[in-house]
Amino acid sequence: MAFSVSPAVLVNEIDNTNTIGAISTSIGALVAGNLQWGSCGTIEQVVSEDDLKDRFGAPNDINYKDWFTASNFLQYSKNLQLVRVVEDTARNATATITSGAPGPGQGQLIKNASEYSTLVLTEFFAAKYPSSLGNSLRVVGAIPDDFQSSASTPKTFTLQTDGATSAPILVNSLFDESSIAADELALLVIFNDGLVDTDTVVERMIVSTTPGAKNGAGQIYYFDNYLEQYSDWLYGNYSFPDAEIFTWGIGEDFQLGGGQNGAVAEGAEYILGLDVIAAATEVDISLLMTGGAPLVASNYAIDNVAGVRKDCMAFVSPAQEDVINEKSAAMMIQAKDDGLVPSSSYGSMDGNYKYMYDKYADIYRWVPFNGDIAGLCALTDNTNDPWFSPAGFNRGRIRGTVKLAMQPSKAVRDEMYKNNINPIASFPGDGVVLFGDKTLQAKSSAFQFINVRRLFIVLEKSISTAAKYQLFEFNDAQT
Repeated sequence: MAFSVSPAVLVNEIDNTNTIGAISTSIGALVAGNLQWGSCGTIEQVVSEDDLKDRFGAPNDINYKDWFTASNFLQYSKNLQLVRVVEDTARNATATITSGAPGPGQGQLIKNASEYSTLVLTEFFAAKYPSSLGNSLRVVGAIPDDFQSSASTPKTFTLQTDGATSAPILVNSLFDESSIAADELALLVIFNDGLVDTDTVVERMIVSTTPGAKNGAGQIYYFDNYLEQYSDWLYGNYSFPDAEIFTWGIGEDFQLGGGQNGAVAEGAEYILGLDVIAAATEVDISLLMTGGAPLVASNYAIDNVAGVRKDCMAFVSPAQEDVINEKSAAMMIQAKDDGLVPSSSYGSMDGNYKYMYDKYADIYRWVPFNGDIAGLCALTDNTNDPWFSPAGFNRGRIRGTVKLAMQPSKAVRDEMYKNNINPIASFPGDGVVLFGDKTLQAKSSAFQFINVRRLFIVLEKSISTAAKYQLFEFNDAQT
């Protein structure tokens, strides 16, 4: 209220109760290469293994280390910020119209929704994400004259079930509407998983061919806009040549093609993904995992992400070949030194691999432990506090391990520990246990331990969160 010149009673309130709120310390982050589906180069929250599989596909022989790192972390915590990365030869599957006939396209790289908004779609349909999985998409459409059951040739389609073709199915049987307007199309999106040759209708929609048109729900449902906003599978381009005269007749379905996974993601791709996390200071993370990333990317995660943000720790694992069938830690230590793994209290390195069951492929795989170690930190936050050690028999029990790549003896564990590598060992009656809690800092100090570094992360985040409300205020006795 403005100052009053004449006598008046003014009521004013100043809130000086500046408290420090709770600080999140259990949010995981991971850059994952070669996943089969999902937005690329963006931070996506994943809350469970089922969520991971539904949105990014199942694990395969190329991506399993990153995939199971994410999955293993989600066994301990339900909050993971994931960035999918692909190599530049990856392509979204597309479909086109040639001489009035539908056909598979050549493919086009569209990494995410933001990138889509800045480019021109070169064909009639494009899968939402780069992957060969997009080649399993089929689009069935019906124009108004062919949508009604009373039409002379109502639009039908067939589905494959275990390789067998169904009888013709009326398109309108999958919709509540009995008719559609003159400027509308009825679309079905069908996905074939390729495993048992079975089709599934994954989306059904009615769209308009009139730009700016709105449906009864008040949504703009013009072909391009509706697919961009509401489809989980497709983008569309109704301005494509021949689109307006295409008849969508019997047998005129679109089979997408040209989708490619691209070459295997290497260090450069992982670093680009890590840059997304480093730049997103508004996205809160606490536990940065490196999965099966190359050494150059793991080092980058420690130095250029965790060491710059200073609000999280990076967890790394040795290369598989330095652990499998080894009796000592010599190869691991030598590789660590040769690879110039940085000395940093914001990084931590484990010293083993886990043999675990892949229920999707019905095989066993060797997987790095960094997802589990980050998960133990998150679990410790829940059972105790961040400044408790995540190691030992009380808090360091690791889940889902069939066997270890190496069963380190006491002498080997001592050698690892001296070199800032945290041993993981199996103990009769106690299972697999994290048996070290050191950071990668070479200097002898309190910050050589995970719980001390995490304590100071909590303190510094708390102070900085509270201190921002002191900006532009006068100094007092405390400030």
